[in-house]
Amino acid sequence: MISTQAIFQQIKDGPGHWRSCTGCYETNEGYPTAPTDPVFQCALGMGCHECGGLGAVWDSTDYEDMAAFVIEEDRKQAAMAEALRLLAAEDARQSKLHDILEDIREQIRLGVPAERRPEGLFKNIQDAVYAMRGRTALMNDAAITAAFSSSHSRGGGS
Repeated sequence: MISTQAIFQQIKDGPGHWRSCTGCYETNEGYPTAPTDPVFQCALGMGCHECGGLGAVWDSTDYEDMAAFVIEEDRKQAAMAEALRLLAAEDARQSKLHDILEDIREQIRLGVPAERRPEGLFKNIQDAVYAMRGRTALMNDAAITAAFSSSHSRGGGS
């Protein structure tokens, strides 16, 4: 038999609380079906293998710590999503640059005179330079650096 004094001492000293056993205590659509026990300070079930016949179990979960962990994981996921968005933008810029440079190369290879080129060689070179400037600006962007460093600095990443 468990002493009432030991239960009160556990409630007073232990980091946690007694909660109704999920194995033998049933609610009615979330509402209690039994009164709160004055010793355990929760509603008691009938007793089962899950609670060792007590009708309640000791819950030592630190819910503040759990919430902080979940918030940090959400922050890491958001940072990684931002990094992936920036990398996708970089990939689009690289593809555009590749297409422009291939067009220039093909026009030169074919020996097409400048006045007969669809947009002119100068315009294609100018577009390539602007695309490279965009790439350089993106790769120096603090956001992508911060996103990766924050996801890895706290044990994230993989």
